[in-house]
This record gives sequence, C-alpha cells and structure tokens, in this order.
Amino acid sequence: CIGELRRSYELWVALIWNSATSKTSFVAVRAEEEFECGVVKMRGLWRSAKVIVVVLVLIPRVVITCLLLWLGCRWLIATSSFESLILNAVALAFIKDIKDLVYTTLVSAACKRELELTRIKLAPHAKRERTDCFASFKALVWGFLAMAFVWAYIGIFQQVLVDYRWDVAGVCEDWVGAIHAFHIDI
Repeated sequence: CIGELRRSYELWVALIWNSATSKTSFVAVRAEEEFECGVVKMRGLWRSAKVIVVVLVLIPRVVITCLLLWLGCRWLIATSSFESLILNAVALAFIKDIKDLVYTTLVSAACKRELELTRIKLAPHAKRERTDCFASFKALVWGFLAMAFVWAYIGIFQQVLVDYRWDVAGVCEDWVGAIHAFHIDI
C-alpha cells in the first residue's frame, strides 16, 4: 500500500504540480511526429481539469489505499494461523491490484497503446529529475516511511491484540518445542 501511495504522489506531481496550465482547452495535446512515431505530448490541463483529476482520481485513490492499509493491518494481525495469514495477504494483494486487472481486461488495445504513447510536457518551472543522490534519497525516504508505519502500527495504533507487550513466548512455546524435538539421524 505504501507503493500505491507513492504512485499516487508521483501522479499528483506529474499531472497537477509539474504540468502546465492550459488556457485554450480542457486538455491541450500536440502530436510529436518528428521525433517518435505516434507520440502525443500533453501540453497542459485547465485548472478545472486539474481539480477534476484531484477530486475524482487522486483523492479516492489515496483514501481507498489508506483504508485498505489500515483495515488490512487489522485483518492480518487478527489472523490466527500462518496458513490463514498467507491466504489473507494474497486476498489483500488481489484487492489492491484489482484496478490494474480491470484496466487490463476491459480497456481496448488501441486505448492502451494511445495511453502508452502519451507524454506529459513539464511546466517551465519544473525540471526533469535525473538519477542523482536526491532521487535515491527519496526512494530511501519511502522505505523508511513504510518501516515507520509498521513500527507505529504495531507499537501504538493496533487495537486487535489487547495488552500486547511483545511477549510471544507463551504463544510460540509449542511451535519452538516441536522444532527442537525434530532430529534427523544420519
């Protein structure tokens, strides 16, 4: 889910923050035939188009991802066996990826090809991000945010295991005993 939040942030930066604001049409596009065959460059969006993208795409995407993250964590912590944990994790991954499955299944090949050939022209104030230390640092920040969420959820926010004090010795006693009792004689 943190990856989905990162993709939502990157979409916001590309479509809202770094794209030019068009004054002539709802979506301003221009064909770039001289460089690449069939590439369409989006030159800008009206302010109202940007608002529509934020309200109808980005906000629901972030809200659904946050709810899925929160409820999924509760659901996985409440799982009683390892087999159920794996099954529930696969179910959560399916729910998270269902939008991609719907896109792959329902959108025509021509529309997919047209979307692949669409590029976003950056606004004059935006510069292309190059691979440098800052780009690598941003990736590390997202990783640390994911680890911080896990730590905060388990240590502070989780409400499934009441009076959880990091003591799993009693719960794991039978499992650890079974592993130590397992011997292979050669």
